[in-house]
Amino acid sequence: MFQKVFLKPKEEKRILKGHLWVFSNEIDTQRHSLKSFSPGEIVHIFSSKNDFVGTGFINPHSLICIRILSRKKIKNLEELKEIIKSKIYLALELRENLFSKPYYRLVFGESDYLPGLIIDRFEQTFVLQINSFGMEKITSLILDNILEIFPTASIILKNDSKARKMENLPLEVKVIGAKQETQTVLENDLEFSFPLLKGQKTGWFFDQRENRLLIKTISRGKKVLDIFSYVGSFSLNALAGGAREVVALDRSSEALAYLKLNAQRYGFQVKAIKGEAFNSLQRLASEGEKFDLIILDPPALIPSKPAYKQGVKAYLRYNQLALSLLAKKGFFYTASCSYHLSLEELQKIVKEAAYKVHKKVKILKYCFQGPDHPLHPFMPETLYLKGLFCYVE
Repeated sequence: MFQKVFLKPKEEKRILKGHLWVFSNEIDTQRHSLKSFSPGEIVHIFSSKNDFVGTGFINPHSLICIRILSRKKIKNLEELKEIIKSKIYLALELRENLFSKPYYRLVFGESDYLPGLIIDRFEQTFVLQINSFGMEKITSLILDNILEIFPTASIILKNDSKARKMENLPLEVKVIGAKQETQTVLENDLEFSFPLLKGQKTGWFFDQRENRLLIKTISRGKKVLDIFSYVGSFSLNALAGGAREVVALDRSSEALAYLKLNAQRYGFQVKAIKGEAFNSLQRLASEGEKFDLIILDPPALIPSKPAYKQGVKAYLRYNQLALSLLAKKGFFYTASCSYHLSLEELQKIVKEAAYKVHKKVKILKYCFQGPDHPLHPFMPETLYLKGLFCYVE
């Protein structure tokens, strides 16, 4: 039998509406001290009036103290396994309706009601990120479910994300099945290779798929600058769309090596520049370079609330430099994957950056993460990727 956790008065309202997190300050510690619970333990959650709220995983050492897995009162691990399997099947059914080929984010954590679990699918290769103590404790159960659904699967546990530090979990990478350093993915009728074990996050960024297609449709005849290019996902889409020249910037030699490999597959030519983005952009500006289309897709510059002020300064600096490199009339795609920066704040940054470099901006489209990263309507935390596609003169 699982232990009970009681919430403070009225704290269940947000949970009953659909949110899947219980914060530590919402728990009635007078009834049960958090010290009496083990990290990752399964608990039954009750309101202050003793009404059942849900079943979840508790981590007494985390601000996000409980992650709710089900509104049902799960009684044992066998029932838990069946619930997780049913949720993975539902996630699979959705993706198979959305995509014709098996390359997508199969499970997007809370949005697929599997809090703390990320699964990316590359045909029969599955890359997992487990970012909560509860999911960590039932890793073997999750793997059993995946192998039951996909018997020939190779699985990589890419558990090296910063989110694990918040849960006091170790950073590690494990391979189950045949070890492979490189993986391929098909996207927008293009094939890409990327580093599977040493790549960023799960190795690929499915969230920008639709935005890369937008770049592909607008690139014909243009000179393009791809800032933070990684392995060339935006660059190759631009070239496939008819760009006359592409310059790609990234700090990683390995990423640029994969970019060149991906370009060579199609006979494309890319000018790859290795270096820190800010210094590279300054150098391009000093050389008088101008571009018809610029893509600015940096990593999360605001990883936490305390980093907000410094992160906003960095976004402003990058956007200002990028806009200064645009030709008299050009297109600009700028993105932020920082949850702590809203779309309105990104728009304000672009407006200020444009003012500083004497440019006029028209926003043509608001851009977001793709449909394999669905939004949970009661969890604003699931909307993290924001982008602006602009015309600049």
